[in-house]
Amino acid sequence: MEPLKHHSNQAIDHVSALRSHDIYHPDMNANEVITRFFPSTVPDLVLNLSDITSTFYGQLLQQIYLLQGSYVTDAISQAAIAGIGRIKTDLILQQYPDLERDARTVLLILLSAIFTSSPEYRFQVKEFTPRLVKVDLSGKDRYHRITNKLGFAQHLTWPVIIPFLKTAAVAVSPRLTVDAIVKELNDNSDCLYEITIKADYNVSADTTAVTTLAAPFFQLPAAPMHSYGNLLQTTISNASAFAADNFPELLKNCISMEAYNASRINQSAGASYILGNKLHVSRYPEIRIDNTLNVSLVSRQLAPHRYSSTFIITNNNNEPAYTMLFDYYALDETSFQSKFGHLKNISPQPGSGVIPPLPRLTRMNFTDPYAYRILLNPFTAEHCQGHFVNYPCVPTVLLSQCLLNEAIAWLTEMLHLPEIRPVVDDIAMFPNKLMTIETTYLVYITVHRLSRKSFRFTNIIRTTNDPETIYATISLDLETPQ
Repeated sequence: MEPLKHHSNQAIDHVSALRSHDIYHPDMNANEVITRFFPSTVPDLVLNLSDITSTFYGQLLQQIYLLQGSYVTDAISQAAIAGIGRIKTDLILQQYPDLERDARTVLLILLSAIFTSSPEYRFQVKEFTPRLVKVDLSGKDRYHRITNKLGFAQHLTWPVIIPFLKTAAVAVSPRLTVDAIVKELNDNSDCLYEITIKADYNVSADTTAVTTLAAPFFQLPAAPMHSYGNLLQTTISNASAFAADNFPELLKNCISMEAYNASRINQSAGASYILGNKLHVSRYPEIRIDNTLNVSLVSRQLAPHRYSSTFIITNNNNEPAYTMLFDYYALDETSFQSKFGHLKNISPQPGSGVIPPLPRLTRMNFTDPYAYRILLNPFTAEHCQGHFVNYPCVPTVLLSQCLLNEAIAWLTEMLHLPEIRPVVDDIAMFPNKLMTIETTYLVYITVHRLSRKSFRFTNIIRTTNDPETIYATISLDLETPQ
């Protein structure tokens, strides 16, 4: 049966090659099917395809919104649109290698996407020079229409196509920047966006994080990092090294990634002092941890000076291994000095870069091994190199290293095991007061057996000089191999 020869549909004539191999059942009226269900004109065909694309985008994001919340939804949207921008840009630059690497080419890449994928946008090009392009986008925003219908448009950054343009701009020339102003975006999805693409020769190509953390505490993963909006992704290749006795090294990697990401997002804010408010890591049960971990983090601002980041850490098969929440305050130099200026090292000595052995722990009143105290000898400036520069203080992550060692020693003794490398199931840290070097800390430890193989160590940190003040609380859940 040859249904394409006798019909009144105009649009199908333009795609007859695509439909020429369709075979209908003899009992079907092919012309009736085409008349009813195939768009009657080419504009209808294009708009229907556009509507399907935006519906897919909206439905997928809605599930992310329901499962992970608004800030992850926006990050995934930005990452997806940026990825599309990268693919489209690579395709255009390969097809047309003669295009100039300037602002005009970024606009042409945008127009090619509008022609093929976003027919409801109308554009007006107002400036078109190598160093400056200005274009207005108006019409209907299909992405807003579907997300507004599904009830989460207010949680996305508009226009959502900006990551597409920024990715294209970076690929064309690292000196190009993209800015957008939302002049109109209403409940009917009528939009007006003013977009500027310009060459900024004051933009530095240096991607070094502007942070008050430094090596050896500040340690980014060796693998390349990829950023999309507020999302940062990378791979950690030495994951097998992060058993319980060395798990804080993974935490340092993650905190360093957040410092880098916050610096990248807030480039104009300058260096900040990161003061942890809460850090919580949980392991997914029965997930095999390979030698490679994939790390994705989303950064967001909760309030002035307060930030939060969520980490999803997966194994080689992209199965979730750990989730981590890091909530912290970021203070500029002036704010930090007003609170902690008395800690400043007037004549700082350059660190050796080598961390000395951790301070010695001494158990006290160990008659009840499930509720006892330890004395933690003072940390020195050498222990705390890189945290913070010129303001040596004890990071809670470093303190957790000491307490993990004590927990492993406890398990070895109490379970009568000659050697043990437990797995970290859960870590929760709640810093309460800045911990200074050259201070003897008093730690109150309680131990609970959660199951045959799992134990919880709750550590309350005080000082010998001020035993009433809680400086931090650290909870450690460890699972033994037997």
